[in-house]
Amino acid sequence: ITDDQISKFTAYWNAGNDRKEHIFVSCDSTNINTQAGDLSLAAFGKAKVDAGTPIININLAFDKHNCKPLLFDPYHGALNDITQLKSFVEKLKALGYKRITLVFDRGYFSKENIEFAEQHDFAILIMVKGCKSLVSQLVDELRGSFEYDSSCLISTSGNMLYAKTVKRALYSGDKQRYFHLCFSPYKMVSEQRTLLDTIEQMEKQLTSLIGEEATELPRGYDKYFDCLFTDTGDGKTKRLFAVARKHDAISLELKRCGYFCLISSNFMSAEDAYTVYSGRDSTEKLFSANKSFLGGNSLRVHTDAAARGKIFLLFVALIVRSRFFNLLKGEMPDLNIQQNYMTVPSAIQELDTLEMSRYYGQVGYILSRALTRSSSRALA
Repeated sequence: ITDDQISKFTAYWNAGNDRKEHIFVSCDSTNINTQAGDLSLAAFGKAKVDAGTPIININLAFDKHNCKPLLFDPYHGALNDITQLKSFVEKLKALGYKRITLVFDRGYFSKENIEFAEQHDFAILIMVKGCKSLVSQLVDELRGSFEYDSSCLISTSGNMLYAKTVKRALYSGDKQRYFHLCFSPYKMVSEQRTLLDTIEQMEKQLTSLIGEEATELPRGYDKYFDCLFTDTGDGKTKRLFAVARKHDAISLELKRCGYFCLISSNFMSAEDAYTVYSGRDSTEKLFSANKSFLGGNSLRVHTDAAARGKIFLLFVALIVRSRFFNLLKGEMPDLNIQQNYMTVPSAIQELDTLEMSRYYGQVGYILSRALTRSSSRALA
């Protein structure tokens, strides 16, 4: 399978879409482990799960509105998401799409990427956590003004979320953008528990070091702890003498738990921004399917041609699987109860039980056995 064939297939696959329609494209990346040492794209990098082997990175563009993959882009394992996004945007532009809002997480965030996307007339929607310096000032400013205001409540399935939209500049000299500050009480409890557990583990580690030689705290510990060091008498080394929590800093961090911010370049309501961003789980599910259901967690190839072909076939398989998933999802509202066979693997398993034969003298095919209720639903 050559690069030219892959390019032609990608162009053909996207040719059936309305390139003038405004679509939200979720951009995400994953990586595949490989032990082959002679693959040009394989290198040690920032793996999602570090298996101690070189990796090949893969970007995926997923059309949230039409619920299907649009483009895949394998790239060098040593490159990060921020570096590769420019090439990814250019490839989307080359496919003829005119009105796209790129939806991505903080892994793609950079001033250069945002400006590059907007130079190509692409809008952006990005998420930033409330504890990050970019948003923490906004959290401190608006805290208490919307968290329990029913007019700011967003209707979400199984979650309680409050949101408020304000206009701010993203960085110095930037234009005004829309900051959708969101607060989740459930997320607050979870993040506070995680923060307190982390601080407790830090304190235990620091306490165990009392009396030991030390010159400075481990990275990140000074944010939550004050430590006292004493001289050992030789004028060169110091020992850790006492540890105390920075209660004001910890309290401030606890107050910022449960907040996150969605930043959009174009106007949209906070509810629309959250609905669009929450659809990113579609790409997460596709990547999960790619690694578990489709066997893409490792390449098991030793040449560039074989690697290129396998990654391409995984993309085609994702297209087919996404179609299965969308059809099954469309059938779910008609069912009174959750059915175990309404998952993609179960539906394919049911279809595999179907057998048809053409008997002597017959023109058409006849089912070898009657359909069960599960098989009938899967066939439908």
